Formats: sequence, structure tokens, C-alpha cells
Amino acid sequence: MNTIIYKWIGRNIHWIFAACLFSIPFFWLKSGEMDLGGDSGRLYFYDPISFIKNVSLYHFVPEGLGLAEPNTYYLPYVALIAVLRFVFQSPTIVINIISGLKLSVGFLAMYGIVREVIRKKSILAPLMAGMFYILAPIMLGNYDKALTSHNQVFLNPLMFYLILKFFTDTNVKYLWAALWISFVFAPNFALTSAPPFFAFYPLSIVFLLLYTKFVVRKVIPWRWMFYGGLLFLGIQAFHLLPQVINLFEPGSFTNTRVFDRTSIMHEGVRYFTAILPLASVVKDIFMTPMVTQLTWVSFIAPTIIMIGFVLNTKSKVLILTAGFYLVTLYLYAAKITNVGVEFYKNLYYIPGFSMFRNFIGQWPSVYAFFYALLLGLAIHVIIKHLSYRRWMSYLGGVIIVLWVVSALPFLKGETVNKIHTQSDNVRMTFAMDPKYEETLAFIRSLPDDGKILTLPLTDAYSQVLAGKNGGAYVGTSTISQLTGKKDFNGYQIFGPFPEDMMKYAREKDYEAITSLLSRLSIRYIFHNSDPAIYEAGFPQSPYTYMKTSFPQTQKGYEEFVDKLPTKRIYTNGSYVIYELDRSVWRSELYVTDVLEGAPDSQAQFMATRISPVFYHMSLTTKDTHPNIVVWNNTYNRNWQLFVDNTLVPEDRHVKLNGYANAWRFTTDDLEGKKSYTMTLRLKSQKYIWIGWGVTLISLIVLALMSIRQKTYV
Repeated sequence: MNTIIYKWIGRNIHWIFAACLFSIPFFWLKSGEMDLGGDSGRLYFYDPISFIKNVSLYHFVPEGLGLAEPNTYYLPYVALIAVLRFVFQSPTIVINIISGLKLSVGFLAMYGIVREVIRKKSILAPLMAGMFYILAPIMLGNYDKALTSHNQVFLNPLMFYLILKFFTDTNVKYLWAALWISFVFAPNFALTSAPPFFAFYPLSIVFLLLYTKFVVRKVIPWRWMFYGGLLFLGIQAFHLLPQVINLFEPGSFTNTRVFDRTSIMHEGVRYFTAILPLASVVKDIFMTPMVTQLTWVSFIAPTIIMIGFVLNTKSKVLILTAGFYLVTLYLYAAKITNVGVEFYKNLYYIPGFSMFRNFIGQWPSVYAFFYALLLGLAIHVIIKHLSYRRWMSYLGGVIIVLWVVSALPFLKGETVNKIHTQSDNVRMTFAMDPKYEETLAFIRSLPDDGKILTLPLTDAYSQVLAGKNGGAYVGTSTISQLTGKKDFNGYQIFGPFPEDMMKYAREKDYEAITSLLSRLSIRYIFHNSDPAIYEAGFPQSPYTYMKTSFPQTQKGYEEFVDKLPTKRIYTNGSYVIYELDRSVWRSELYVTDVLEGAPDSQAQFMATRISPVFYHMSLTTKDTHPNIVVWNNTYNRNWQLFVDNTLVPEDRHVKLNGYANAWRFTTDDLEGKKSYTMTLRLKSQKYIWIGWGVTLISLIVLALMSIRQKTYV
């Protein structure tokens, strides 16, 4: 009986390990707690439907100045989150499931890769390689405030495994599986995830081609690779097409980052030089564990690799893997001789390479992948040269235990349950306050015409929100992403005006502040007056710079708002909403006679929002004929105005107030009429619909190919 059990465990040991890894994140968060903060926010875990509606459907970002930028790549992934959210009714469980997938699938995929490369001759080598990959110190960060690109932890080895099986088994079902996965996890294949994508996939494809051609000596299925590449582009068209169009749009954020030489210098070379002192080849090779008392454990992996090379210097796959390991070591460490550093700097002048300016953050998962693969191959070499292989199994088990113990802080959730930087011991995980949920519902009910100013203002673009458990959310605007209202919540959201706003605040020039709010079409002020998110809980970051001009306390902010022409329209605990007097706020859409002039009070003008990128308007004039239509959102030449179904020429579309859109037309254009209909639409939105058409056709083709009886090339 014991023999049967031992055999069953031996055959299924990798599944047992995977199950244990999957369960670990479920001990990190208490029921109702969430980790949603970060640079891009993870609010889709909390309310995926609102996120899809406000962020993923349109070529438009609902933040303060209203940017015409596409975020459609989120849709399939957030739709998956929405399904999980519906099934489990808890954002905590959904977050745990995604974290569990990263650990378990990442381990299983690396296990499968090594087992495939060594021709299934060992269990110990792939087992150790999988555990090393998942528990390597450089792989244990970023689980808190994780970007969608962090899914590369499991996607990289999983996609590598599927393509490896496609090449070696010449079975197209692995190619189809990879394409389906690429659709569901589209954010990892979008231009916004270009750094991790281009860091891993080009190197991996080259490795697999060389491995297939020179190691296993099989014919490379070029024809099916071509078909797969076309299907991949077609499946990803719903986000790639608008993003590529946006890439070549002069003045767009992406275009500037990729092609502007000044931006390359600032975002690429200077950034690289600034963080270069943080790089260390020795640290990257040995990777100090989280438990500093076990620093000596960091010598195990390099020692095993060295022994493997001593025992077998002729293994093609070992040499090939070592070559790619050294390439990724250079790309990750950078600081390898002065010549190497200078060569690295010159790479940033290649258009697009500035995406790797944060080389320390972009290359670690790729480096860890090839490190783990090389380690697995070296372990296999050592096992083959041992007479007493059972002892190697015991030793391998001890090494795995050491890796697990050295990663105990991570396994216990300490990398997620962190304290906010410069806060008064405020945790990053939080539980949503029911009163704030009610406040969001009220904000959704407000008219679409009117932007929101959120107080207190932060240094960048973050919003701070206290949870009912004592933790706090610090991330992107919940108002923008969960209600669709355009929100000014930090310095960077004010576009060309942040220093003006700070100057007026320092000088207590409330008339100038009111005028600026009017120019920005701000109608409402949302004040979260809880001291726990300001002077009590966050005495410094993320308010350090703004505090040099704005009030130091919540009481001071209350007095600040009292000086403005506002009335209170909502109160729910510490959440207060004010409305600016109608005499001072401007609609986002209005007509005027003079550039930078006030709205024409004589004209009857009404605008109706059909969607964030389409508005219908009616204009009735009396004695005057206003000749300027103003759209108070960030200037973009893709905005088009039609008057009685006639397009206003592009040369009459100008920038107003330093950021906004305006169209000039003459009385001849109006043909002396008193009433007109107008429409405002964003031309680039059509690329999203075209992209979705291509994607749906490609998915149908993929579905038909997937159910074909013939699965071999």
C-alpha cells in the first residue's frame, strides 16, 4: 500500500506543489480586503463592469483634461475578472485566484519546459527549476500594486512551453492554445506592455528556433508560424490598431515617448544613467534571499550551474541556454565594463528602446526565466553523472526546502501587506468603506456636464482613500474609473496649469482659482475630509509638494473651499461634495464670440452626451451669431465638429486656453439661419470598431481551426 502511495506521489508531485502554491495567496488577505493601488490602479478587481464601461470601450481616458488615448486592451482580461467576480462575489477571492495562478501556473510551465528539454528523463531537475523560478528573490516583488503586465510571471513560461511543444511535437493545438491565451490576457500583448513583451518574446522565439534547428534537429514549421502570426495580429487588432494609429499621431503621448529625441534623452539615457548605480552583476548572479540569515543559500544555484558545466561542456542545449542567460544578465545588470555601459547607452537612440530605461524593472523576469532553465539543465547533467541518484533526490529536497524557507516573508504575505511609504503605519490592503460606495453612487447620478476637483490634491495623480479596516487605497482616481466623471485629483492631471494653481493657492487668490476652475470646466468639488488620509495618516507622501502651497490640514481645506463660490450638495460622513455657482462654471461644450471668451449668454445652446466620444448639440441664435464652439478637453486633431452634417474644415480647429479644442466658423458657414444642429465626434474611435471587427473575424477563424480534426502539421 505504501509503495502505491509513494508511486502516486512521485507521478503527481508537480501537481501537489502547484496546488500548494495556488493556495498560498488565500492566506494573504482577510475577507473583504483588497490591494488595488499602484500606478495604473487595479480597480477592475473591485468593480469590473464600471471599469469596462468607463475605461475599456472608448478611445478616451476620463481624467481631468480628457485625453484621447485608447485603453481597449483591458476588455478581455477585465471581462474574465467580471466573470470570476460574479461567480465568487468577492474581490478578495478574485485577487487571490490571480495571484495563485501566477505562482502555480508559473511553476508548472517552468517544470514542463525543463522536463520537455531533458526529454522527460527526470522529475527532480524540472521540479527544482520550477521552484527556483517562482521563489527567486527578483521574482518576489511587485505582487503589491501589480500592473497587468505582472501576469508575465506565469504567461512567459506558459507561452514558451506552448510554442516549444508546437515546435517539437509539430502539433498545432499548442499554437491555438497560445493564441486563445493571448486574447484573454491581451493587456500583456498591448503597446502599453511593450517593455516586458519585447524583453521576453523576441529572445524566446530566437532561442526556440535555434533549439529546434540545431538541438532536436526538427523542421521548423514556418508556414504555420506565419499563419499563427497573422492570427495573432488579427486577434489583437482591437487594441493594436488604435494604439498603432495613436503611436504615429504627432504630439500624442506615445509618439513623443518613442520618436522625440529630447524625450529619448530625458526618458532614456538620463533615466538609465540615474539608476545605473543601483545595478550590480554580483547581486544579480547570487540574488540575496529575503531571509538575510540564509544569505549563503544564494550560492547554491551558481554552484550547481558551474558543476554542471564542469561535468558536461559539450551539451548543445546547455551551451545555448548559457548564451541566452549571459545576454539577459547583461541586459539586466547593464554595468558590465565601461564599454558595456557606453554600448547600452547608445541602444537608447534606437526608436522605442527607451521603453527599457528602467532596465532593473523590465528584465528581471526574463533573466530569472533563463537562469531557472539553465539551472534545471545543470541539475539534470549532475544527476546523470551520479551513481547514487537517490541521494541527489534527498539533497534536491533539502535545497527546495531552503529556497522555501528563504522566501518565507513572501509566502506569509509580507510583500502584499506592506505599509505605505512615509505614512503613519497605514497598510496598503484595505476594505472599501460603505459610505464611500454610496458617495460613488451619488457621483454617478450627477449630470455628465461638469468635471470634479478632488481634495486634498496629491503630488502626482493619486487618490487616497481610507478603508474601514485601517488600511488605505493610494492609486488612480476611483471617480474617473468607476463613475466616468473627469476628475482632477493631483498635480499631473492639471496639464499646463499645475504651477498656476499652486501659485494662486499660495497667494490665497481665490478669484484667480475660481477663474481657473471655470476654464477647466470644473463644476463640483469633492472633499474627502478624513484626517486619516491627510495629516494624521499621510503627513508627507503623496502630498509633500502640494503642501508647499495648499493647506496643511483638513480643517484648512474646509476653509479653502469656503472661500470659493460653492454650495454643499452632499454629505456622507467625511465625504462632502460642493457645486460651484452657475455664474462661474463653464460647460465642457459651449459657444462664444471671441477666443478665450466667456460663453455667449444670448445663444440657446444645448449639448447631449451620447457617449464619451460622441455629442449631439443644438444651437439657436438671436441677434448675435457666435462663431466659436469650444470643447474643454485636451486638444486632439481627431476631434471633429459637424454643423448641419457638414464637417468644419480641419484648419479651423485650433487649440484654446492652452489645452482645449475650438472650432471657428463664419456667418457664411451658418448661411444666415437661426437654428443649427451640430455633432462632435472622435474620428479615431472608428479604429477601435474596425479593430474589433478584425478581431471577431480572427477569433471565428481560430475557433474553426481549433476544432479541426487534423492537429499535426
